Amino acid sequence: MILWDYELRRANASARLNSLSAPRMLSFSTAALAHAIHARLSGVDAGVGRIVSTTLDLAWARIAGAERTDVEPLLTDLRRLMPEEDAPGAPGVADSLDGAARLCSLADLPTAKGALTIASYAYQALTCWVLDPSSTMGAEERFVEAERASAECLAEIAFQLAYLAALERLDVSVAPSWDCVIALL
Repeated sequence: MILWDYELRRANASARLNSLSAPRMLSFSTAALAHAIHARLSGVDAGVGRIVSTTLDLAWARIAGAERTDVEPLLTDLRRLMPEEDAPGAPGVADSLDGAARLCSLADLPTAKGALTIASYAYQALTCWVLDPSSTMGAEERFVEAERASAECLAEIAFQLAYLAALERLDVSVAPSWDCVIALL
């Protein structure tokens, strides 16, 4: 998480997101969540995978211009699935569900801070899956070393920065859908 924070700050991601339209900010956070966690969650728990998929579908629909949807039932399901703070559970699930819940809230009023928060939850969930907990215990330097040694962590940071750059290059008339932006990467 420390390397992610450093790299996104170094790339001035917050200011760059602020210069984007609301749908593009939402596209960034949705893509980050989808890219980092979606495939992994479906193998962890069918209920969690289903609810995160539903959340992602809702966000992509909002990006495409769909009318506002009542997200309360979805938020209720997300809260119901949320593990207790100290409960043992599948790694990354709580961060994934937190990111999905924030995505529901962000869908109607995107902000750069909100988009980055969701991207950070997605990255944090990824680190729970790919980093050995014993390699990240202790000083921050050990955590950063573990992040730098992980191809998955480096790939997620690179994806988020490349996606942001692609969103910046999009023609204003083009809807910032997943397929559209992936084609630019």
